[in-house]
Amino acid sequence: MKRILFLGFTLIISQYSSAETWVYFENNSALSFNVSIQQYGTHILSSGEWNPSANTVAAWEGQKEIMWTNRNTGIHNGDDFFFDMHLLSGSDTVTLQLKLTGTFTASNMWISAQGPSFSHPWYGDNNFHDATFILNGKSYTLKYHAYFTGGYDNVFFALQEGDPHPINYADTSNANTFNVLAYNIFMLTPPIGISDQDTRAAVIPDHIHGYDAIIFSEAFYNNARNTLQTGISAEYPYMTAVVDNGILNDDGGVFIASRFPIMNSSQIVFSDCNGSDCLAAKGVMYAKIDKLGKTYHLFGTHTQAWNTATDVATRIFQFKEMDQFISSQNIPSTEAVIIGGDLNVDMIANNLGEYDGMLDSLNLMEPTYIGHPYTYDSDISYYASGSAYEFLDYVMTKNDYLNPTSASNEVLILRSIDDSMFNMFDLSDHLAVWGHFEFPLPTDLNKTIAPTPIEITLLPNPSTDNVSIQFKEPWTGNVSVYDVLGNPLIQQSIQQKTDQTMTVSSLIPGVYVISFENDRQIKQSKKLIIH
Repeated sequence: MKRILFLGFTLIISQYSSAETWVYFENNSALSFNVSIQQYGTHILSSGEWNPSANTVAAWEGQKEIMWTNRNTGIHNGDDFFFDMHLLSGSDTVTLQLKLTGTFTASNMWISAQGPSFSHPWYGDNNFHDATFILNGKSYTLKYHAYFTGGYDNVFFALQEGDPHPINYADTSNANTFNVLAYNIFMLTPPIGISDQDTRAAVIPDHIHGYDAIIFSEAFYNNARNTLQTGISAEYPYMTAVVDNGILNDDGGVFIASRFPIMNSSQIVFSDCNGSDCLAAKGVMYAKIDKLGKTYHLFGTHTQAWNTATDVATRIFQFKEMDQFISSQNIPSTEAVIIGGDLNVDMIANNLGEYDGMLDSLNLMEPTYIGHPYTYDSDISYYASGSAYEFLDYVMTKNDYLNPTSASNEVLILRSIDDSMFNMFDLSDHLAVWGHFEFPLPTDLNKTIAPTPIEITLLPNPSTDNVSIQFKEPWTGNVSVYDVLGNPLIQQSIQQKTDQTMTVSSLIPGVYVISFENDRQIKQSKKLIIH
């Protein structure tokens, strides 16, 4: 009996020694909020018995402490104590709610929430509860639960924006646009790294829809990579192997997944490395992708890490190897070459001028940068360590080849409120980068590739059944007709002729592009109208 009484007394002391509940809020949205908290009920607590902790919540701010309350001091047996935490954005309000009822020893707790078009009952369990609603014209989901801490439960609310980085799905049917996601997914092989790899690998596929191709880096851990590849295979059925030489402790962790057929792929492992990076077969993976008849050449990589002078010199050497590897593919200058991945060159610091040097050595077109200003941000990502704010991940085109008419890199903050991810939310330590490129229609190719002038006349134009192609001088090459999306429809060869008849009766009325090509370069393009 004495032992039982002692244990009971110890339990009561333990409850009182940790008699607080903390309320946290995760803002997985681009909205910012003002916070206003009211405490009311049959008794008003004194200052110091509870306290608000925040007046504002910034866009994408994670795990923000909103308030705390003690669970016994000033809590009267039988009395109800209510806390309404109002999150205000413009004219809209979401209210997070907590209720305490005093007991003989301390208090019991319930949680709830209200917002546009929803009002929840009080919940006294540790289950997840959620509501989806419209806020400021967009869809959001609020999800929350109370969770056991060893003492009194804490409470965690999370707001998830439904589509924070919308992509134009019509681009998937446009041969002249190409959308590439570069994503370092932070999946080291255990025990080198333990970072919820399997959990994140199962969730990531839900957040990477709509791209033409994805460059994954740091996909080192085989089990997690297999889970990820299975999850994305329906939307991205074409995948390269992982960069590897079969010699080192670990593979290179880089592979490419594509919505469209991969016609050819090859790889190199860098011949130079420094420090711990030499334990993995880092290199470059190449994928030749056929998007609706137009060819794109995608090179994914993960280069030397860290910022010492030796690391910078190693990256410079790796860039030279990469450039030589690209040149060895004998890619026509009329086709696009895209390089992406974790290049480990920080644009913000531009240490030893290496960002500028990277652009020069690889002859890259600098895109327009939009979205979050860093791709590695310890204030944003649950998994990012230290106090680091770096821009390391890119998707860029090479100037030596077909240039886009517009190019942008947008940094994406990808988070999940799946049950398995709650309290962690972030899908990697790096943020993803979306490279969006619009390439010229065949009629505009002469704007980016210097043509060899040839004089051509189309008669009649508009046409119905046949069109006569008349050259000022005898000409040899191919003549191709494209629709406005860049899809090839008709092709004919010409051998030293000054005129050629092309049958176009199979074409429906509309506007087309007729291109004249030799030596694997488009020399001229003209508009062809079919009536």
